[in-house]
Amino acid sequence: MMGPPWRWATLLTRSPWCPPAAPPCSCPSARCCWPPPACCWPSGACWPTWGWRWPPWPPGGPTGSGGWGFCCDGDLVGPSTGGRGTRNPPGWPTAPSGSTATCTSRFCWRHLLQEFSAQFRVVALDLRGYGASEKPPGKDNYQLELLVEDIRQVIEALGRPNETTEATRKAPKCVLVGHDWGGLLAWELATKYPTLVEKLVLMDALRRGIMGGFAACHLSQLLRSSYIFLFQLPWLPELLLSLADFELVKTFLMGRWTGIQNPARRLTEEEMDAYLYGLSQPGGLSPTIHYYRNLFRDTPVAREPPPPPTLLLWGTRDAFLDVRLVPRVLRRLRPGARHHLLADAGHWLPEEDPQRIARIIRDFLEEGHQRS
Repeated sequence: MMGPPWRWATLLTRSPWCPPAAPPCSCPSARCCWPPPACCWPSGACWPTWGWRWPPWPPGGPTGSGGWGFCCDGDLVGPSTGGRGTRNPPGWPTAPSGSTATCTSRFCWRHLLQEFSAQFRVVALDLRGYGASEKPPGKDNYQLELLVEDIRQVIEALGRPNETTEATRKAPKCVLVGHDWGGLLAWELATKYPTLVEKLVLMDALRRGIMGGFAACHLSQLLRSSYIFLFQLPWLPELLLSLADFELVKTFLMGRWTGIQNPARRLTEEEMDAYLYGLSQPGGLSPTIHYYRNLFRDTPVAREPPPPPTLLLWGTRDAFLDVRLVPRVLRRLRPGARHHLLADAGHWLPEEDPQRIARIIRDFLEEGHQRS
């Protein structure tokens, strides 16, 4: 039976991509998410559309409060930790179980955070190199082992923040939810540290070693994954992705075939700016590409499937991952793993139909609760 629910949710108190009010600017080439004509930083400097779109936050952070930019209903999450610096409010007990969501950017979980906030303590992370997390230079800082270790440390820190001695510490457990790269890392963590994961939810995610054999037999998947080979090159991917005000990135996220397929849920311009803000900072693109540059390292692949009960969700119109991969993924999971194919859904499942996704996940969680 699941322990007492974590009744916090990581919710933004203000848009993370918008700076404080800026004075009007007459520079015609400037771009900013702030409504026109306020397109300048208070210093009066204009920022051209062809390069980095916005300056870094001014001293004191976006809210002007010493660098703390997001309020998590009692937790404090600092830009330097990207969701890792949290604390319990006075008088609240430490709960043994909760839900941790991993995607490359925590912004993609904004709808599901609200869906589950009344029942669970929900924490969404910016993975290393994304959003407000640290961005150490060099691709060696984005090896799989380091990324998995980041998530492990977050789970342990959130699961026992008030326990100061070894005698009082208990192994924390969470329901771990991951999408795409977050799903790959969640799979790796659940396999390596099964005592930390009560249940595992994977959305459009693969384990390493599955894609190669499938793409070799299916030209369509090889074409879908062709960008991975481009990302192996130095500096050129960063240049191409940043051209024309990040037009390629916008195409990936908002294109008719590659973007969200549900017309009612397609990204607005403000939501698109939220994704682009971190990427547009100097050095903001390279960390995201280093993930792919480390894909072909000779890192051992675990043979055992992840022990926790697992739910696999997959969009039938995923532009990047062929739906025929699902049987191969299921063969790498333990017997009894549940899966749902979401008809007409694309790759961005956390944003595609959050209410439907939430119902499926709740059924999966309650299944074990009722049997206990």
